Amino acid sequence: MAPDRSQWKRVNVVVPAGPLGLIVSKSSLGDGHVVVDGFRPVGSSGKPGALENQGEIGPNSLLLGVNEHDFTDATASWTFEKIRDILVSTSNAERTVRFLVPPPPPTVQFEQIAAHENNQRFVDVYTLGKELGAGTFSVVREATHKTTGERFAIKCIKRAQLTADDLQALVAEVKILREMQHPHIVKLYDVFQEENYFFLVTEFMAGGELFERIVKKNFYTEREARDLVKVLLETIAFCHDANVVHRDLKPENLLLSSAEDDADIKLADFGFAKKTAIQTRDAGLSTACGTPGYVAPEILMSEPYGKEVDIWSCGVITYILLCGYPPFHHDNQNVLFRLIKAGRYEFDSPYWDDVSAEAKDLISKMLILAPAERWSARQLLDHPWIAADAVKDVQLTTALQELRKFNARRKFRAAVSTVKATISLTKALTLGSSPRSIMDSNDETLEETQSAPAAVNVSDILPSAPSVS
Repeated sequence: MAPDRSQWKRVNVVVPAGPLGLIVSKSSLGDGHVVVDGFRPVGSSGKPGALENQGEIGPNSLLLGVNEHDFTDATASWTFEKIRDILVSTSNAERTVRFLVPPPPPTVQFEQIAAHENNQRFVDVYTLGKELGAGTFSVVREATHKTTGERFAIKCIKRAQLTADDLQALVAEVKILREMQHPHIVKLYDVFQEENYFFLVTEFMAGGELFERIVKKNFYTEREARDLVKVLLETIAFCHDANVVHRDLKPENLLLSSAEDDADIKLADFGFAKKTAIQTRDAGLSTACGTPGYVAPEILMSEPYGKEVDIWSCGVITYILLCGYPPFHHDNQNVLFRLIKAGRYEFDSPYWDDVSAEAKDLISKMLILAPAERWSARQLLDHPWIAADAVKDVQLTTALQELRKFNARRKFRAAVSTVKATISLTKALTLGSSPRSIMDSNDETLEETQSAPAAVNVSDILPSAPSVS
């Protein structure tokens, strides 16, 4: 179905002669509008030529490409990065190019989701403790409620480093977390907006990552793996029933509420989650996001996608839980993506010899190349391996050994990713580019990665939360 363009505006743009055309001032298009040449889809391979008057394009402008002839979309996808190099025309003579531009998106006020009675400040309520983790623009720290003594995890986000689009995404994440009230989803308790930081107050997961707990076990069975997968599918089914696609399912986002053996498993990090407006499988999402190794093939092929991308990721996690290594793996990311897009995997001997046929069948219902043929989360919950009581209780000794190796590699790669994030942010501060676009360019050399810890003081680059008591 074609999008409703009843409120869109037709704009005539005069393009001068020469290989590099100019876009008229933003005011001519309407505030917040920038258009891309309809003959070059957003996200296509190849780098467009440089735009001469870049100053007229704001860093937070939305980009939409349209066909100049019939006003239909040529690039009906929103991008999470801003393209600043746009090739408008290669004509040898001046011409008028017709564009169709959408109305500006509604302005989001963060105050709507971070209002507190009596202007209560974060430091009035919580005492910050040790750092639990760090990202490019945020840190997560433990905190204690000053009145109750209860522990929480606080995501501290530095306001100065957020673009308008980042803020829009943050608001969307908060809204989704407030809606996703489920016993197996990390709970968001509160949000504070202050002069320099946003504070997201979330449930403290004292048990750490699920995979860390598994690799410390002496015994690990197929029944235990089944129980973990069942909880994950129940949680994803809840999200999908609410038209929420997580889009970044991976072991790091499966946490434990406590150090006890019966601790609840909870799904975390809804930073990439998206609320869709429709119930259909193909929700019309197009943003490239996720984590290599767990990302669905349709995302890699730049196809519109929906909830089924989460099912693919669940399939990868289930595969790892049963044998200890991923179905698609390669040190070269480009090769890895080719393997995922081919969709071919094996149940290798001897690693899969002790795993039941029912477990393998469940995986085969998730790791299907065609999204429409993948089973939904609700269908998978009715699968015999999930629904039956009589699941094999045999020990997965080989899987546990392999899982320990996999977990060690995973932790090492996470450390390397932190170094890459530091490199990208350093380049961005130097070159004035987007940190995400520099990271995605994948142009760091091995020497850069190895030398980064010595060359860059990480504490000087990563944002630190204020030390308050």
